[in-house]
Amino acid sequence: DRDLFNPQRVGGNGKACFLGFRPRDDQSQSLGHEERTLFEILDVLGAYPATGSFADVNDNTEHLSRTTEYLCTRFPNQTTIIARHYRTHAETWTGGFGRDREADIQAIAENPLPTDEIELVDYKVNGHTITYEGSLLVAFRLGPQQDLLAFEGRDCDRISIDGQEVVFSGQKLKQISWCPVEEKRQLPGKAFFQIYLDGSGKVAIPMKTGRRDMEMVTEGVARGTIGTSIPFTYRKGKIELELNEDNTGKWLYITGKE
Repeated sequence: DRDLFNPQRVGGNGKACFLGFRPRDDQSQSLGHEERTLFEILDVLGAYPATGSFADVNDNTEHLSRTTEYLCTRFPNQTTIIARHYRTHAETWTGGFGRDREADIQAIAENPLPTDEIELVDYKVNGHTITYEGSLLVAFRLGPQQDLLAFEGRDCDRISIDGQEVVFSGQKLKQISWCPVEEKRQLPGKAFFQIYLDGSGKVAIPMKTGRRDMEMVTEGVARGTIGTSIPFTYRKGKIELELNEDNTGKWLYITGKE
């Protein structure tokens, strides 16, 4: 009940609210129970506002992280990351600063971790609607025309964002990541796009560019040097290649003339 707290507006958008007790909040259920009084108060006071993209849905990442089974985060460059949340898993292993591997193995055997699978169907987060299947985490960033500019996923072959499905493999890959090289890191004639692939089969990665004479290479033995040239094709705005021992399990870089 918002009237219960009777917040008073201060200045522009600020609010002042007096509470006659110390609200507790541990952000998890790792001890078998959850204290979330502070979160509930802040939520009622509007500390976690929705983007406004969806009627009657709070897609704020902090709000979703406390009310769904996923940990959601957003970043200044517009990247959104969704990860499988383990906050409700009761901790039964010993604490301390050092770890005992044998004791840890025994503790996990007696109290196995929950599934790491991610299953999203029309999941509303940070202004977007996501449908996706994978494991551990999924990260994405859209470009100015709402095209998929950067992505990372595991045990996946596709993602649907705001009704636009991108299929990047005919079979699930252990890991797939791609993103443009930040402009402040780019050097003339050097890499402008980077990719990491782990799996088998054919892969198609969306990339819009006007560059020409493009080449894909691995990183050399010395960091920042050019290694092996990797064959690929670029057509209809997609990088296409067949995965093999030369290009899987390592970072790949694309160079080209502007």
